[in-house]
Amino acid sequence: MTTAMPIVVGTDGSGESLRAVEWAAAEAARRSQPLRIVLVMAVPAHVPAATDDSPVTLDELMSSMYRQSLADTAERASQVAPGVTITTELLTGSPGSTLTSASETASLLVVGAFGVGGYGQPGAGPDTRYVTAHVSCPVAVIRAPRGVDHGEVAVGVRTAADADATLGFAFEEAAHRRARLTVVHACDEHNPPLHDFAGRLSTWQELFPHVTVRYQQVEGRPGRVLTDYTVFSDVTVVGRHDGPNRSIGHGSTLRSLLNHAQATVVVVPSD
Repeated sequence: MTTAMPIVVGTDGSGESLRAVEWAAAEAARRSQPLRIVLVMAVPAHVPAATDDSPVTLDELMSSMYRQSLADTAERASQVAPGVTITTELLTGSPGSTLTSASETASLLVVGAFGVGGYGQPGAGPDTRYVTAHVSCPVAVIRAPRGVDHGEVAVGVRTAADADATLGFAFEEAAHRRARLTVVHACDEHNPPLHDFAGRLSTWQELFPHVTVRYQQVEGRPGRVLTDYTVFSDVTVVGRHDGPNRSIGHGSTLRSLLNHAQATVVVVPSD
């Protein structure tokens, strides 16, 4: 029997990451997949404790605190998704690169918008930017207001030739949520209107006949256009087109969307 690939979610116990865990638990329930909760401990090993008469080191004290946080987080996830198989793992290292390695066998990586480590700043945190640029599976970046359900999924497409992975995830997500899907192409001087897209969409509609789909071409910069769609979409899906330098700083659409999105964004690596 084949074991389902897990959804991996990064946490640090902050409110931002706990919202990511809740979202990941609900997503695991929708997709009937196990959930793996990962906490990355970025502290040096074998640092002496403050008290001279204690053999306990600082990293042992921190490890104990983090393990308790993981247990509490897993309990919270189980309340959101009672039937989901949940495992936890405490790792040590740089959050961005450690989560990238931890997600090698994942179907989806979930992180908070500010990343593991909680950066109280506008825009995406550095660890979030790192994983969205390097992880080999889709990455969900959570900025989801509680209690808001629009029944809408949006997906941005650049060309018909490189949209299969992005469309595949978007159609699956809409099907699992029983949501309407809006396929968006933003037109500007670098992205002319698409005239060859109807056939590719019809192929996906045959695979997902119960998903209601609409296709819109909108004038404007892709980052700004897709950011507008996040206001009334539960999930906005966008592709990551890897070049020689896999840096999020080289993708203006991704950078704009991650910095200004009002709800969850899923970044899907291109085929």
